[in-house]
Amino acid sequence: MLGFILVVLAGFRPNPYLEYVRHIPPPHPYPTEIVVWVGFFIAVQSWIVFAILRPSTYKYSWGRAILGFFVSVGFLGFGALAAMHASPAVSIYILWLFAVAAAMFLLFIWSAISAARSRVGT
Repeated sequence: MLGFILVVLAGFRPNPYLEYVRHIPPPHPYPTEIVVWVGFFIAVQSWIVFAILRPSTYKYSWGRAILGFFVSVGFLGFGALAAMHASPAVSIYILWLFAVAAAMFLLFIWSAISAARSRVGT
């Protein structure tokens, strides 16, 4: 939800590509189509990662965490394709993708360590 709110707010920022490269003076129109698409991708990725992790039954499942990481990196690769001349909304989306991928990697590390500790303690 926070990612989508930040994308919506970033739509109000000036687009440097339109202003300095294409020499279109401000005010620029709000990038409604871009914000809707980015919101759609955020929702799809969140749903996929949530379905993989299944938080209600998650207990040190490093396999689910690494799968969530790979899904996040896949979306990050897709987001990197849109990075050139990106509007501020897409730039915020790419930062959100980095944050989610990092969170999935940290969850994987935490889950792997916790699973190893639980096996040693048994």
